[in-house]
Amino acid sequence: MFTDSRLSAKAMGMFAFLSTCADGDHVDEQVVTRAMRDGVAAVRTGLRELEQHHYLVRARARRPDGTFSRPAWFVTDLPAQLRAAGVDNDELVAAKVTEAFEAWAADLPGDGAA
Repeated sequence: MFTDSRLSAKAMGMFAFLSTCADGDHVDEQVVTRAMRDGVAAVRTGLRELEQHHYLVRARARRPDGTFSRPAWFVTDLPAQLRAAGVDNDELVAAKVTEAFEAWAADLPGDGAA
């Protein structure tokens, strides 16, 4: 993903930071902002960029009682792998990332995002 010319250096740095976080670590915009030198607005822009290109999926499910589950962040280099294999259809990339996210989220303990 570090050769994806659509991504800014800021987004690549955020991806690098996020990929060091282990499953189960609490990660949100505040955590990323504290880890980066940029402010909240810049962090939000970088995170949206990662989402736009399907490297990041952020989700929160609604429980039966109407409250929300804890947020789940799914960070993946699958878009870069697919593009390297010749897949450049953005809808197909998005569908494959969604499929991978749903499989990952299904394995989350109790209060996951799916």
